[in-house]
Amino acid sequence: MEQLLKAGQIVRFKNYKKKELEPEAYFLVLMTEDNNNDCWLHVIKGNRLFETGTVIVPLYLDDFEVVEVQEKEFIYQ
Repeated sequence: MEQLLKAGQIVRFKNYKKKELEPEAYFLVLMTEDNNNDCWLHVIKGNRLFETGTVIVPLYLDDFEVVEVQEKEFIYQ
């Protein structure tokens, strides 16, 4: 069952297998599901797979979890 995301929430992958010392990628929910059942996520902190500033449309919302982050997570972004 997919979780309901709300615009403005910050999310990350639940089970992402990152390499040693690789930063976690964080996404801002821009738009919840629309008529096409799309949810848009803006990359606000990228890593080797996701470039900061891009927008993605995930296939499965269950891959993401809502998180609370502190400002220090975004230093040098």
